[in-house]
Amino acid sequence: ILVQLFSFGKVNIEYALITFGFIFSMYTINNILEMDFLKQSNSNKYKIYSRLKIPMVLLAIVSLGVALFSSFTLSLYSQLVFITTIILGAMYSSKYIKILVKKIDNKVISNFYDSKIVTCFGWMAMLLLPVVDNIGALFPLISISAILYVFICMRQLLNDLIAIQADLLLGKKTVPIILGNKRLYIFIAVLNVLAIALF
Repeated sequence: ILVQLFSFGKVNIEYALITFGFIFSMYTINNILEMDFLKQSNSNKYKIYSRLKIPMVLLAIVSLGVALFSSFTLSLYSQLVFITTIILGAMYSSKYIKILVKKIDNKVISNFYDSKIVTCFGWMAMLLLPVVDNIGALFPLISISAILYVFICMRQLLNDLIAIQADLLLGKKTVPIILGNKRLYIFIAVLNVLAIALF
């Protein structure tokens, strides 16, 4: 909604429904696929998902259905971007992707996959959907989307920082673990400066 207000001065409700439906459903699906990890890393979240697994899955399906229905009002290219992002988002925590990442056995790819920062790209794809249909407003749209992407990244980095002890014990290679505290604070400061500069 903020992206559209800054870029066009008006809101297309379809974009808001698509974004909400995507983020909620992908977050729910990936947390359910990561239940074993949640059990060790975040016992409170694990208890919530264990208790409410079926209602959460049903809500995720309904949210995704509303988002898909809303996407039919958009251009064919927007629909392709959306459906591709859904497929990639649903595959992210699947055992097949985990096996593939292990088989590739590349440190950079493994670290990139383990760092939850990669999930921000799905959010970014949703924020950039209006670009496909409103190419005339390309610069302001990319500008505000980049600002929001920086904030999303910072949120994820702070969440990873809070969970750093559990991630270390479980062998996860999140950005705070890869960079270390000092370099992470520098990285976050750079992101803040970038957000201000883009604004």
